[in-house]
Amino acid sequence: IIAGIVTLSICILSTWVLQNPMSQTLGRVFSKGNITPAIAITFDDGPGKSTDTILNILDRYNARATFFVIGKNAEHNPEMLRKIVKLGHELGNHTYSHPLGSVIQTPSKLHQQIEKTDKIIHSATGVYCKLFRPPHGWRSPWMLRQCRNEGKSVILWSIDSKDWQRKSSAAVIKNVLDFVKPGSVVLFHDRLNTGKDWQMDNTIAALPVILDSLVTRGYRFVTISELQHLQPDENQFTVLD
Repeated sequence: IIAGIVTLSICILSTWVLQNPMSQTLGRVFSKGNITPAIAITFDDGPGKSTDTILNILDRYNARATFFVIGKNAEHNPEMLRKIVKLGHELGNHTYSHPLGSVIQTPSKLHQQIEKTDKIIHSATGVYCKLFRPPHGWRSPWMLRQCRNEGKSVILWSIDSKDWQRKSSAAVIKNVLDFVKPGSVVLFHDRLNTGKDWQMDNTIAALPVILDSLVTRGYRFVTISELQHLQPDENQFTVLD
């Protein structure tokens, strides 16, 4: 029984270390700033059919965001990449195919995922991407080392809207507004992975309500790079110790 309890405890701890966006055990990652009153809104997995609507909503609030794109989705929609950049938003690398096992991929395989997506982003926009977000937030020591070698900052989040669970817009709103604080990095999705391009109705409905509330509270919305550089001495930077 004791052996079973020990094994279970190790499994739980390992999962927290690998997946929890706030864990710094494997190497420090950027998951939040310490800025008043700025936050960074981020979107994963696009571009998709919801991206344009989301851009229009952000524009109404003069909000800047960071889009972590999947290469396989981006290569079919270079126009949307250009629009994201033209509107003042930031692009990040979210691998080429969003592999479930990216956390255990060899450095060479991870390099291929990152490089292929970098080339797609640069070909469409001329931007050299410096930000990387691992699929599902899972990471390993060799992944962080490879990202450092690639010149990438590994970006996670401090608030998960859980829109990817297809929760109602009311639940998405609550997940954000109940926990937001100065320097928060908020995770949304403008598409889900590389499969069917579902409309992100819950995100689209929740976003104006969230932005309205945060504007009333005095927040402004910045890109990840802007958040990193507002107060560099107080932020959690992405480095491998």
